[in-house]
Parts: sequence; structure tokens; C-alpha cells
Amino acid sequence: MNILGGLGFRLPSEARRNASTWVSRVCLLPIFLLVLGAMTSVSASAQEERSAEDWIKSMHAAGVHASYRGTFMFSRGNMSSSMRIVHRFYEGQEQERLTQLDGEMGEILRRGSEVMCLVNGQRLIQLDKQQFESPSQSVFAQFMPGHKHYSLLKDGYERVVNRPSVKLSIKSKDALRYSYYLWLDEASGLLLKSQIVGQENQVLEHFQFSMLELPTEVSDSEFEFDMDAEKLTHESIPMSRPDDRWPEQLVWKSTWVPAGFMRIDATASTQNVMLYSDGLANYSVFVEKKKANALPVGASLVGATVAYVAEFEYQSHTYSVTIVGEIPPMTAMKVAKGVQPTMLENGEKGG
Repeated sequence: MNILGGLGFRLPSEARRNASTWVSRVCLLPIFLLVLGAMTSVSASAQEERSAEDWIKSMHAAGVHASYRGTFMFSRGNMSSSMRIVHRFYEGQEQERLTQLDGEMGEILRRGSEVMCLVNGQRLIQLDKQQFESPSQSVFAQFMPGHKHYSLLKDGYERVVNRPSVKLSIKSKDALRYSYYLWLDEASGLLLKSQIVGQENQVLEHFQFSMLELPTEVSDSEFEFDMDAEKLTHESIPMSRPDDRWPEQLVWKSTWVPAGFMRIDATASTQNVMLYSDGLANYSVFVEKKKANALPVGASLVGATVAYVAEFEYQSHTYSVTIVGEIPPMTAMKVAKGVQPTMLENGEKGG
């Protein structure tokens, strides 16, 4: 492979036309290539010393502590969105501001445990932090190397948003979950690009920065909403709430859980909502009495996110079980079929 071409270098046309002497062609260029080759071999050697596990640790640290601003594209299936982001770690608190750049005007501001959403500059909505996900980092925030259901490999080096990056592959070892590709900034470890891929290696979701800056400081003003206080309305939206249309003694249990997944809301007070994770993929189980406008039975897909709906009868009532998460439809179907109701005896507690 041509070393200069492989690194993205091209000799100017004027230089090529004038490089006709024997010295230029035979002596100077080999010396230049020798020096360049020595530089690149040292760089590659240093990179090879870092394992995929080391890079994952760097990504986790950069995702929380790095200061950066930029724009990125996020796509799920046929749906895509462009957003602007600014992020910093300030006085022991992670802060992030996301601004929608197309479609309806909306912004999300996160300061530690507080998450606020501003819609059209007038509706200020407080969100449940546990249900908020920033597509730039959170999907991989809990993944730990050594997971027995994934293989983690370093898969080469590429340039992303004009920055050298290392490519990692996180490949599923079974058909119960998806695989992932990550591109991390060599200098900082920051996630620059990611893909979620299906069993046939088709891209289901795609995230990538199109512009990125890593400033040493980010000002307070970049984490303030531009809004008209006189027209502002305040709302609070809990993402999950108990369904009071059945007795407290009626609880729901998932009798089939994909290998490697664990319930992560075991202390939750709501018995009709269950959250599971394998450290990378997540899914939620929602149970409710069937409504007139209920989703149709079966699977709906948006990128890597599935919504699978099943129905069953219990004590003369029809219930809907909905599975939502980044898992294949067949996995969601098995989860839904394994959800069963249980009537507790007096004094028992669900969970």
C-alpha cells in the first residue's frame, strides 16, 4: 500500500511536475518515507499496547469528564435527526445540553440528576432521569469488558470527523441480542461514531459526530435555556407510574429472561413496569388493562428498538403486555409470553 496515500497525503501537482531530478526521485523521497515510516511505526506501536478493554475504560471516562461541543446525526431505521451538543464536568457534576436542529424546536438540559426539556421555547418539562438517554454516550455507559455474551475486539484505525480513531467491535455470541461497532477518538477516548447491527450485519442505528471541538473550558452561558419566562408553562412527566385499576395484591413477573439480562429496578414500587439490562442492551416490560386505542398485537420496529405487544386473559380481564427495547423481535416475543400475573397473600410484598 502507498504509505502517503494510506495516510491521506498527496504531493502537490507542482511538486510532481518539478520532481524530475535523480536526487529528488531517488534520494530525498526515500529519506522522507523512511522518517515518516519511523514516526508511524512508533505511533502504531504505542496504539497496539492499548487493549480493547483499555479503550472502553477511556470511553467511559471521557463520556463523563471530557468537555466538548459539536453536532451529530442520529438515525434509527428510516428516521434521522441532527442535534447540537455541549458537555462538561463541572464542580463534581456532569452537565449536558442537547438542541434539536431539525423538525420541532426542542432542547434538553441535564445538570447532574436534574433533566429539563424545553419545547418551542415555551413548555418546560421535567423528565425522569432514569428514562432519559443521550444517544451520544448512554447506550454504552454500563458495558463492562469480560461480558460472556459479547466478544470485544479492536478492529483497526480510521478517521472520523477529521480525527484519528480506533474502531472496536462488540459482537454478540447468540441471537438474543445485537452487535455494536464503536469508533473512539485516539486523543481523548470520546465516542465519535457508533452502529448497532443485526444478525445479518445490517445497520439498525447509527450515531456520528459531523463537527466536534474539545475546548479546555465551557462557559456557564452554554447551559442556559433561551426562553420567555412570561409565556413559560411548567410540567412534570414521570415516565412510569402504577396502574391503580387492579388490586395491590396483583403483581407481574417475567418468568423468561434472556441469558445475561438482569432486572435493574428491583426496588421499584410500580408492579406493572419492569426494566432489564445485560449491561449494554436494555428492555422494559409494561403491563396494563387493554385500552380501546391499544397498539396492535405483534412487533413494531424503529431501527434497533422493538415494541412487541401481546395480550392474555386473567380473571375475566384482558391485559396488554408491551416489551420495548434494543433487542431482536424474537427475543421480545419470548419475554412477552413469559410475563405472568401473581396474586400475593396478605403481608407479602412484590418486587
